[in-house]
Amino acid sequence: RTNVLRRFYSAYDKDRRNKLQISVTTKHAPVVADFPLPLGSTLFNGLEEAYRENEILDRLRAEADALGVRTLRTSFENMMSDKSRALTAIEDFVLADHPCRAEEWSNTIVAEKAARLHSHPLSDNVTNWNDVVAALRGTKFEPFLTMDGSRLPD
Repeated sequence: RTNVLRRFYSAYDKDRRNKLQISVTTKHAPVVADFPLPLGSTLFNGLEEAYRENEILDRLRAEADALGVRTLRTSFENMMSDKSRALTAIEDFVLADHPCRAEEWSNTIVAEKAARLHSHPLSDNVTNWNDVVAALRGTKFEPFLTMDGSRLPD
């Protein structure tokens, strides 16, 4: 994910569901998606970790590009915005300059099965959104607050 706040939210939710032993199907997703995010060091440490991981990936990609190694940058957000196009781009990248073609493989099946658990802006799902906004204002994480269309409190 390019949005580290969204990434933290998803990881935190996954851990939360595992601890509560909740199996989430698409039908139940809206019911379990609303919850508060932790504040303080838990929030900032989680965001810092995601931010550092994104920086490392960007650095590795730049180094590979400098060495002439082909790279493909994709993200969850790109995959969800146009699943078929993203999967075709990945297929083309993996099979480039290779005699094997995967015509019998249909990425539309994969695209149809990919469902977003958290399909709404964070401002709709995080029950302590105002507190999260207050904590992140004025930090390097502030731009991630509205990256997914979330609304800031007045």
